[in-house]
Amino acid sequence: MIWGEPIATLRASEPGIYGRFGYGVASRFRVVEVRPGTVADAVPRDGQVRLLEPAEFEKRVREVYDRIGLSRPGMIARPDSWWARYRHRLATGDNLVAAVHTGDDGDDGFVVWEPKPGTSWLTHQLQVADLHAANPSALATL
Repeated sequence: MIWGEPIATLRASEPGIYGRFGYGVASRFRVVEVRPGTVADAVPRDGQVRLLEPAEFEKRVREVYDRIGLSRPGMIARPDSWWARYRHRLATGDNLVAAVHTGDDGDDGFVVWEPKPGTSWLTHQLQVADLHAANPSALATL
Protein backbone atom coordinates (compact mmCIF):
# COMPACT_ATOMS: atom_id res chain seq x y z
CA MET A 1 0.00 0.00 0.00
CA ILE A 2 1.20 3.48 -0.79
CA TRP A 3 0.89 5.73 2.26
CA GLY A 4 -2.02 8.12 1.89
CA GLU A 5 -3.82 6.02 -0.73
CA PRO A 6 -7.54 5.99 0.13
CA ILE A 7 -9.44 2.76 0.53
CA ALA A 8 -13.16 2.46 1.27
CA THR A 9 -15.01 -0.49 2.76
CA LEU A 10 -18.60 -1.17 3.69
CA ARG A 11 -19.98 -3.33 6.45
CA ALA A 12 -23.26 -4.45 4.98
CA SER A 13 -26.35 -4.54 7.15
CA GLU A 14 -28.34 -5.79 4.15
CA PRO A 15 -25.76 -7.45 1.88
CA GLY A 16 -28.13 -7.85 -1.06
CA ILE A 17 -28.50 -4.13 -1.71
CA TYR A 18 -24.85 -3.18 -2.17
CA GLY A 19 -24.42 -4.91 -5.52
CA ARG A 20 -27.04 -2.57 -6.93
CA PHE A 21 -24.76 0.35 -6.21
CA GLY A 22 -21.58 -1.15 -7.62
CA TYR A 23 -20.06 -2.44 -4.37
CA GLY A 24 -18.72 -5.93 -3.90
CA VAL A 25 -16.37 -7.88 -1.66
CA ALA A 26 -12.81 -6.63 -2.11
CA SER A 27 -11.16 -8.27 0.87
CA ARG A 28 -12.19 -10.04 4.03
CA PHE A 29 -8.82 -9.75 5.75
CA ARG A 30 -5.16 -9.58 4.90
CA VAL A 31 -2.43 -12.02 5.83
CA VAL A 32 1.14 -10.80 5.77
CA GLU A 33 4.09 -12.93 6.81
CA VAL A 34 7.30 -11.11 7.67
CA ARG A 35 10.42 -13.02 8.57
CA PRO A 36 12.90 -11.38 10.97
CA GLY A 37 15.70 -9.56 9.19
CA THR A 38 13.73 -8.97 5.99
CA VAL A 39 12.09 -5.66 6.87
CA ALA A 40 13.60 -2.68 5.08
CA ASP A 41 14.53 0.40 7.08
CA ALA A 42 13.32 2.85 4.44
CA VAL A 43 11.18 4.79 6.92
CA PRO A 44 12.89 6.22 9.99
CA ARG A 45 11.55 5.12 13.34
CA ASP A 46 11.11 7.54 16.20
CA GLY A 47 9.08 8.13 19.33
CA GLN A 48 8.37 5.54 21.97
CA VAL A 49 6.21 2.42 22.06
CA ARG A 50 4.70 1.42 25.37
CA LEU A 51 2.60 -1.60 26.33
CA LEU A 52 -0.81 -0.66 27.68
CA GLU A 53 -2.52 -2.00 30.78
CA PRO A 54 -6.15 -3.07 30.21
CA ALA A 55 -7.36 -0.24 32.47
CA GLU A 56 -5.82 2.46 30.25
CA PHE A 57 -6.46 0.80 26.89
CA GLU A 58 -9.80 2.34 26.00
CA LYS A 59 -8.92 5.94 26.85
CA ARG A 60 -5.56 5.97 25.06
CA VAL A 61 -6.49 3.93 22.00
CA ARG A 62 -9.94 5.43 21.55
CA GLU A 63 -8.48 8.96 21.46
CA VAL A 64 -5.98 7.94 18.77
CA TYR A 65 -8.61 6.10 16.72
CA ASP A 66 -11.11 8.96 16.90
CA ARG A 67 -8.44 11.49 15.92
CA ILE A 68 -6.77 9.66 13.02
CA GLY A 69 -9.10 6.84 12.02
CA LEU A 70 -12.22 8.82 11.33
CA SER A 71 -10.44 11.21 8.97
CA ARG A 72 -9.71 8.36 6.54
CA PRO A 73 -12.11 7.30 3.79
CA GLY A 74 -14.07 4.18 4.66
CA MET A 75 -13.42 4.28 8.40
CA ILE A 76 -16.38 4.08 10.73
CA ALA A 77 -17.05 5.29 14.25
CA ARG A 78 -16.78 2.60 16.88
CA PRO A 79 -19.72 2.64 19.32
CA ASP A 80 -19.32 2.33 23.09
CA SER A 81 -20.35 -1.34 22.89
CA TRP A 82 -17.44 -2.06 20.54
CA TRP A 83 -14.93 -0.54 22.97
CA ALA A 84 -16.53 -2.38 25.91
CA ARG A 85 -16.12 -5.73 24.13
CA TYR A 86 -12.46 -4.96 23.32
CA ARG A 87 -11.82 -3.84 26.91
CA HIS A 88 -13.40 -7.06 28.21
CA ARG A 89 -11.20 -9.22 25.98
CA LEU A 90 -8.07 -7.45 27.26
CA ALA A 91 -9.11 -7.63 30.91
CA THR A 92 -10.13 -11.30 30.92
CA GLY A 93 -6.85 -12.67 29.68
CA ASP A 94 -7.98 -13.26 26.11
CA ASN A 95 -4.27 -13.17 25.23
CA LEU A 96 -4.52 -9.77 23.53
CA VAL A 97 -1.69 -7.27 23.96
CA ALA A 98 -1.93 -3.55 23.16
CA ALA A 99 0.72 -0.87 22.68
CA VAL A 100 0.62 2.83 21.87
CA HIS A 101 3.17 4.91 19.96
CA THR A 102 3.95 8.36 21.30
CA GLY A 103 5.63 10.87 18.99
CA ASP A 104 6.53 14.54 19.35
CA ASP A 105 2.83 15.54 19.26
CA GLY A 106 1.56 12.88 21.66
CA ASP A 107 -0.03 9.50 20.97
CA ASP A 108 -0.17 8.94 17.22
CA GLY A 109 -0.60 5.21 16.72
CA PHE A 110 -1.54 1.92 18.33
CA VAL A 111 -1.43 -1.80 17.71
CA VAL A 112 -3.34 -4.70 19.26
CA TRP A 113 -2.05 -8.23 18.73
CA GLU A 114 -2.41 -11.79 19.93
CA PRO A 115 0.61 -14.09 20.24
CA LYS A 116 0.12 -17.44 18.53
CA PRO A 117 2.18 -20.60 18.98
CA GLY A 118 4.65 -21.34 16.23
CA THR A 119 5.67 -24.60 14.64
CA SER A 120 8.64 -24.92 17.01
CA TRP A 121 10.08 -23.15 20.04
CA LEU A 122 12.17 -21.05 17.64
CA THR A 123 9.23 -19.68 15.70
CA HIS A 124 6.26 -17.73 16.97
CA GLN A 125 3.55 -15.66 15.35
CA LEU A 126 1.74 -12.45 16.15
CA GLN A 127 -1.77 -12.01 14.84
CA VAL A 128 -2.40 -8.28 14.54
CA ALA A 129 -6.02 -7.43 15.32
CA ASP A 130 -5.85 -3.65 14.98
CA LEU A 131 -3.15 -1.28 13.72
CA HIS A 132 -3.54 2.44 13.09
CA ALA A 133 -0.90 5.15 12.79
CA ALA A 134 -1.04 8.84 11.95
CA ASN A 135 2.18 8.82 9.91
CA PRO A 136 4.69 6.46 8.27
CA SER A 137 7.19 6.83 11.11
CA ALA A 138 4.68 5.76 13.77
CA LEU A 139 3.62 2.84 11.58
CA ALA A 140 7.23 1.70 11.06
CA THR A 141 8.00 2.00 14.76
CA LEU A 142 4.93 -0.01 15.76
